[in-house]
Amino acid sequence: MNRKRCNSPSGISSSRKILRIGGDATNNEEIIASWLCESDESSADENDYIQSDRDDYSEEEYCDDGEAAGGASDPDSSEDGMPLSHFSRHIDSEKRQTGVQVSDSQVSTVVEGNVSQSRRKYYYGKKRCMKWSAEGPSRTTRTPAHNIVTPITTIDFSPDSPPSQLFSLLITDNIKTQIIENTNQKLELVRQKYKRQGKPELKDLDSVELDAFIGLLIFSAAFKSNNEDINALFATDGTGRDIFRGVMSKDRFPMILVSLRFDDASTRDERKQSDVAAPISSIFYEFVANCQKYYKIGENTTIDEMLVSFRGRCRWKKYMPNKPCKYGLEIKCLTDSTTGYLYNAYLHTGKNSDGNGLTDEQKKLLVPTQCVLRLAKPIMGTNRTITADNYFSSIEVCRELKKIV
Repeated sequence: MNRKRCNSPSGISSSRKILRIGGDATNNEEIIASWLCESDESSADENDYIQSDRDDYSEEEYCDDGEAAGGASDPDSSEDGMPLSHFSRHIDSEKRQTGVQVSDSQVSTVVEGNVSQSRRKYYYGKKRCMKWSAEGPSRTTRTPAHNIVTPITTIDFSPDSPPSQLFSLLITDNIKTQIIENTNQKLELVRQKYKRQGKPELKDLDSVELDAFIGLLIFSAAFKSNNEDINALFATDGTGRDIFRGVMSKDRFPMILVSLRFDDASTRDERKQSDVAAPISSIFYEFVANCQKYYKIGENTTIDEMLVSFRGRCRWKKYMPNKPCKYGLEIKCLTDSTTGYLYNAYLHTGKNSDGNGLTDEQKKLLVPTQCVLRLAKPIMGTNRTITADNYFSSIEVCRELKKIV
């Protein structure tokens, strides 16, 4: 596009001309005409530059050397396919608009800088510890193998099953049988201390009464009544809860509570030599296995510790001042990040208890690393994500998990 440019009258630069209100009218008209010509000239340059941009951005100029139409490389093109003429036109336009003179060496520096910036594929973080890609992941390519989550085999059940049937999948009949047998052994020892052994609160426990007792415990936990006095729960003056008196008597409930046992007392001392949590470990780990058997865990998991409130006598009871309950039994858990479902767990019973079930080489690692490896066993090789706090996060953990995958 060719445009006729107007020259300022009398060859005098317009920047030196001053428009005066009381000045000569002819002189003022010449100054105004000069300004209009300069405005037209600047707009013409801008339009020419926009038009050149539309012409320069063609498909041929941006293809690689091997993909050019004729197969021949253009000596005036940069390494990444960007034409050097584009940078030259851009700088020439800036010179016309700003009036600043730019040398050829400066033009070459700008072009090389733009080329190097456009070809950069990675950026390094502080102290060059992390390497970041300059381009986001492509959404059109195939998903990498390490990002494909492998499903875990589980036992299916009907989604319309009642809650009681779903509860029986976790607390199975085998667990209930062990509790009933061991509790009745303790009740037999308690009956020998009474002259009247036929009292109703001293009778043996059966499966129906055990289900009722567990239901009352869950009910009290739902209403935050774990530390409430039993007399207040069974009160008959209108302040108690009728459901407790409707299920069992006030004397029977504490009798079951103090007699409840989860293991065989006759072999406990022998088992405690290798397992300090022998009174509850057998049923606890059977419950954890049932949690894994019927649940399909999601893509994201979380590892953390949990302190179960307990102030009784126990050699591995822990004190954590930052926890709400302060005293209790520590349990290391792996849960589903979305639902909070408990998928794997173990009891932390003191020093060297985190490495149980690991190889001799893995037992030499740091304690947090042993914890992660032990909890992540059920999901090893499934490409799931594990999230943890700074206690469980380290370079050693990442290396060990990478070896297993």
